[in-house]
Amino acid sequence: MDSVLELWRWRTLLVHFVRRDLRVRYIGSVMGIFWSVIHPLALLVIFTLIFSVVLGVRFRVDQGGIQHYALYLFCGMLPWLGFQEGVIRSTNSLSGHANLIKKVRFPSSVIPLYICVSQVVHQLVGIGVLLVAILLVVRDITAWALLLPLLLLVQLLFTVGLGWLLAAGNAYLRDLTQVAGVGMVVWMYLTPVVYPMTAVPAKFQTFVWINPMSHLIRAYRAIFLDGVSPFDSGFLYFVVWAIALFLLGLSTFRLGEREFADIL
Repeated sequence: MDSVLELWRWRTLLVHFVRRDLRVRYIGSVMGIFWSVIHPLALLVIFTLIFSVVLGVRFRVDQGGIQHYALYLFCGMLPWLGFQEGVIRSTNSLSGHANLIKKVRFPSSVIPLYICVSQVVHQLVGIGVLLVAILLVVRDITAWALLLPLLLLVQLLFTVGLGWLLAAGNAYLRDLTQVAGVGMVVWMYLTPVVYPMTAVPAKFQTFVWINPMSHLIRAYRAIFLDGVSPFDSGFLYFVVWAIALFLLGLSTFRLGEREFADIL
């Protein structure tokens, strides 16, 4: 609890770093923050063409046509990309800020945290585009969409918890940067991002269910596309994972924090 309270005391520094990250990332860029939309849109077009046009795959969600499958895919890709980028950037974040960690008394736990918060802000831009698309295609958004802040919060807890673990490990074993990149690609295809859980054979359903990210993706689709409550045993399972991973990641990071300045 003391570690969590200490993070709150550094909230001003956290806001500063988030603002700087948003500004520096697209400095000199014509499109600016809209690049955070262009990336998922490019992947959306590619996956839609491959699965719905070239391969002619017909999931239940695609009965309404390519537009409905595109919405289904976009709704799953946004939280996944926010999670993926937050974890990958966090893994190598300490070496990228070694000058701060070595020269001054600096709360290094803020580094992965600000990166993950910044990714949530980028994700919000994409969600705004998603909402416009839903209004144009489905023409209906229910009050369940107001639960978005809750989904973003538990997603942030899960992301930064894993980010702290990998950042601490990468300080000792730099290969974790590459492992995280490959692992995220594999994890994405094991998660119902481009396909629904109903498309998974019955004998593999259990493996999909125990994947925490499956339930976060389903929760996003529940509030935006299905217009229903996301609260079920699967979402509770993800919340437990998010809180546990957050606390484990923070405690593990703090155990090695004193050595980071010497090994980076």
